[in-house]
Amino acid sequence: MSPLTPVPHPSPNLQVRAAARLSAAGPGRATACAPDALAVLHRLASAPATAADALVLLHELQVHQVELEMQAEELRGSRTALESELRRQTERFDNLPVGCFMVDRELVVHELNQQAARLLGHAPDDAHGLTLDHHLSPDSARALCAMVSGLAPDQPAQRLALQWCPTDGEPRAVQARLSADPAGGGRCLLVVCDPDPAPR
Repeated sequence: MSPLTPVPHPSPNLQVRAAARLSAAGPGRATACAPDALAVLHRLASAPATAADALVLLHELQVHQVELEMQAEELRGSRTALESELRRQTERFDNLPVGCFMVDRELVVHELNQQAARLLGHAPDDAHGLTLDHHLSPDSARALCAMVSGLAPDQPAQRLALQWCPTDGEPRAVQARLSADPAGGGRCLLVVCDPDPAPR
């Protein structure tokens, strides 16, 4: 594609006249009056006194339209790439061999992966809104609550041992890692490694 030849800007008088002519249709017809805009330009281009400026303005509008079309194409490509990457990251998160819980300061579960749902004994969709303290010994629940409450946003991940109390099995020791949610909002990411997971 050959580069476009620079052209002088249209006179402010022509832009003001065109804007006034288009706005006469009323603010509610901004989108519908696009054909009106072309008609105005056509009339201005037909008059010898305004033809040169009208052609300059038309050229600028055409260049701007091409730029918008190129930007829209790039945005569509970026959106497709982002959606594909999001699907890959979600699949990786769901299939991690450790339980990942996003919890608030009351230990309410807001997000979790497949292994975390198995630790709770629920389907992932049914586990949202549950509280972890019902699946921990009283001492472990108190220790985790205290750590969550005192966790600063920029604090390194904290490690702790918890006593996990599944609803359908014997209590067992698990290792946990707690860190602040990078997205903020006061939530925390709790990663639970179960050395002796219950049979599926």
